[in-house]
Amino acid sequence: MYSPWRHLATHHPRVRVVWTRLPGAHRGYTDGRTIWMDNRLCQVQRRTVLTHETFHIERGIIPADPTEERIVEQLTAKR
Repeated sequence: MYSPWRHLATHHPRVRVVWTRLPGAHRGYTDGRTIWMDNRLCQVQRRTVLTHETFHIERGIIPADPTEERIVEQLTAKR
């Protein structure tokens, strides 16, 4: 079974995860070195958002435009 936490620790050990309250409907955000995640997320949402933000880091397209967001959403759903 895929673990986004294990994947992040193994492949991106220098990336920090910061829990905070994000504005509006934002659930996660990354600048490539840090992933900020909304502290109101349930466990399933945490796994999904972490996977999504990790794909942004791996693809190296930060900030993402609408096309990149769709690509990352599809990749996240497949994983």
